[in-house]
Amino acid sequence: MENTKIQANHHIQTLIGDFAEMPLNDLESFISGLNALVIRKRVADKGKRDKALLLKINQTVLPEQALERYVLLQDKMELDNLSETEYQELLSLVTQEEKIRNKRFQFLLELSQLRNIPLTELMNSLGLSTLNYA
Repeated sequence: MENTKIQANHHIQTLIGDFAEMPLNDLESFISGLNALVIRKRVADKGKRDKALLLKINQTVLPEQALERYVLLQDKMELDNLSETEYQELLSLVTQEEKIRNKRFQFLLELSQLRNIPLTELMNSLGLSTLNYA
């Protein structure tokens, strides 16, 4: 790996030496084309990351069976009809759900930064509800 980096660095230095001989107009034209290429690659990478984050956001949910069990146990707890074993199961599901929610939040935050928009605006555009703590 280190050898590859050394070879790449040497190749870059050789190219720079070759470009030093070019007329200024040709060099400026080349640099302009190179900048356009970098911008196209960044936009493509940004689009790929955007899609990957959307996929991760949609996948970071409690599995349906676990969610159904969570709701059932919550209902039983509200009715004060929860056994100790069920209580422990509910705590485990709550922990799983919190981890998933935190991971989802991280993906949402990264996507809002990538798109350069506020998190609440992103969530609204995705049809996700926001919590009001007022």
